[in-house]
Amino acid sequence: RLIATLLFSDCKLVYRPINGGVGQFYDLLYLAVCRVFRLDIVIHHHSFNYINQKSRLFHYLNFIAGKNAIHVVLGGEMKGLLHSIYGISNAQIIVVSNVAFFESKKVNNEQAEFSGSLVIGHLANLCVAKGVDDFIGVCKELTARGVSYKAKIAGPFADAESKRLV
Repeated sequence: RLIATLLFSDCKLVYRPINGGVGQFYDLLYLAVCRVFRLDIVIHHHSFNYINQKSRLFHYLNFIAGKNAIHVVLGGEMKGLLHSIYGISNAQIIVVSNVAFFESKKVNNEQAEFSGSLVIGHLANLCVAKGVDDFIGVCKELTARGVSYKAKIAGPFADAESKRLV
């Protein structure tokens, strides 16, 4: 379907969110087809799987994507690790936090009455780069202010430090 689309379109750019594990085989084939059609490639990274542990598969995927591919990452840590582990030029890496996808709202500083049950949650690969420390900080602040709440956290720990924090 990709090849048929590219044969009959004037597409010049492809945006590809990269899988974190074996799904990268599919990503690799997808990007190889895009390179044959001489498309500009933008790769969006959402996973630390191949960053926390060097991946031969991602190394090949990066090779196929080429030196002109642009890499969009979630934060400075991810950028630094992609550069140091895989040699991707800092000029090829753009940091775009997930916060960019939410509408900015004005905060009302007035105290609001709340009679319900407060539940806060954090779902992610649990690490500082994905905000586990911020989540814990919010819980501590709520406790300090005497707010009754339930905290729910889910996801695999990315490292021992994050597990210790939780």
